[in-house]
Amino acid sequence: MARYTRFVHAPTIQTPENVACKLYVGNLDLRITEGQLVKLFKPFGKIVREDFIWHTQGHQRGAPRGFAFVEYATREDAQRAVAELNGKLVLSRPIVVRFCNERDKPVAGPDAAPASRPQRHNFNSTDAKIAAIRSKLGLMKRENAAATTTTASTSTTKSSASDVAPTSTSTSSSH
Repeated sequence: MARYTRFVHAPTIQTPENVACKLYVGNLDLRITEGQLVKLFKPFGKIVREDFIWHTQGHQRGAPRGFAFVEYATREDAQRAVAELNGKLVLSRPIVVRFCNERDKPVAGPDAAPASRPQRHNFNSTDAKIAAIRSKLGLMKRENAAATTTTASTSTTKSSASDVAPTSTSTSSSH
């Protein structure tokens, strides 16, 4: 029987220096591995610490939770990573990369609203489902109308060509 050892990281004392270099990485595709994450962030500088978050209890124990933390040696490296990777499509999902200490800070200026999560569609409510179906039906109607218009103009061209009787030049031969 194989024996697995679980390595537990010693708690890091949060100082202003390391918090300034620590990034939150969210909206990760659940298929991404810890190695792939490190490989994605490595080009931007020296990674001091990386914490890939896993489910520790329940039926999903051992499965990734969809977010991680990456800590760089310098703030400049972390800023480059945020600038390059925030919103980048990774395994079919746009990832969220931001500084840990900037979760609730204003986006721009002192009067701006606090940064919030991207809006997700709530398809659990009946109204949301109805709205999604209506939107899809509207799209299908527009596509059908465009296809019908194209087909109608093509058939009109064909029928108008066949409706025209061929002109025969009859020459009367009076020999």
